[in-house]
Amino acid sequence: MKCVALLIRIHNMKKQLLLFLSLIVPTLSFAQLMPDGSVQVVAYWDKGDEFSYKCTDRQERVDDTGKVSLIKSSSEDLIIKVSDQTDSTYTLLLDTKDGFYSDTRVQSYMELLNSLGESSPIQLTTTSMGTVVSYDNLDVLVKETRDMIPKLVDALFKQYDKETRKQMDRKGMIEYFNNTIATPEALTASINEEVEALFMFHGARMDTTSTYTLPTQFSMAGTEPIDANMEFWIDSAETDSTFAVIRTHMHVEGEKFNAAVAKSAGSTASAIVKDESFDLNTATESAFKDLDFKATLDDYSALVIHLPSGWPIRYNYERNVVATAKGSSTQENIYRSIEIITD
Repeated sequence: MKCVALLIRIHNMKKQLLLFLSLIVPTLSFAQLMPDGSVQVVAYWDKGDEFSYKCTDRQERVDDTGKVSLIKSSSEDLIIKVSDQTDSTYTLLLDTKDGFYSDTRVQSYMELLNSLGESSPIQLTTTSMGTVVSYDNLDVLVKETRDMIPKLVDALFKQYDKETRKQMDRKGMIEYFNNTIATPEALTASINEEVEALFMFHGARMDTTSTYTLPTQFSMAGTEPIDANMEFWIDSAETDSTFAVIRTHMHVEGEKFNAAVAKSAGSTASAIVKDESFDLNTATESAFKDLDFKATLDDYSALVIHLPSGWPIRYNYERNVVATAKGSSTQENIYRSIEIITD
């Protein structure tokens, strides 16, 4: 059974969150577990601090019989270093190493990229509280990526025979990569995945007895942004003067989401309804209604922060997408964890 593939991205989440919380509670920067029971996430970092995190991803599919199958998995080490600090800012350098991908083709491409030379670490600036305010060397990263792309294309060409290479457009491939992966927007999106996960709540102050609702948007490939609400709260049962646990949940359903899932799906609805004559790409709106096609999404996350230092300790994320039609269903689960390496 084919999966319903989703590419969903939360837009400007950090900026919205801090604006939202600034309207609810005053900001204090001298403590993290307040006498009134609230928690504030503050960075108490020092120049020279360096920590490594193990990042792992797993994607699996569950068919309507309950059978679970692995789609893909990957892992890498993320290194974060405080390279500079002032009274009001920190400068962080982010780098990765030891990437592993269960997809052998992707693994070979990554090894090929690594063989083409080292790239600069990502440099970003935060406030004294750890709120990320800017990515500082995007121009350098874009240039390095553009310089690397012709070498990558040439290396890819060598994997094919002479007759196949004659049919390939080297210039077109270079232009395509330049416009898709070697842009500030594309690089920012790839950086955000780790940065938003680890530093999204730095600078925020939250009551341990409240659940907050943040209006936001996310988009799927080839569709308009969809409005959604993300709930977040301090897990008071797991939070003390040493560690804070922040949890989030977002649920999405409805006709607009159903249409977006159908439009962005890379396969056909026959994956669900076992009807080879039904094609998502050509089906009419009435056809979807006849199928009773529905989809739901649930995102969950939990972030553990060491309050005396402000360093993230562990981040766990889970996404469940369920699509049903004519009584049959398929589910896709995505799991991600980022955990500090202590040894």
